[in-house]
Amino acid sequence: MLKDLPTKTQEKLREHAKAHAGGMRGKHMRSMVKSMTEGMTFTKAHNKAKKLDPVMKPKKPTIKNVSVY
Repeated sequence: MLKDLPTKTQEKLREHAKAHAGGMRGKHMRSMVKSMTEGMTFTKAHNKAKKLDPVMKPKKPTIKNVSVY
């Protein structure tokens, strides 16, 4: 499926995969490639993959990372 995407997009995905566990074989990246093959933009595919991947879910705020201002 990755080969169905333009070369520039493939390079962008491979670079992005370095930031995720499992690289291109990880659940996050497989979800992104599938979504982009179906016509989604990088940003939309990334947001969808973040919602599906439990590792990417945002942390609950703690006292350390909550602004007091």
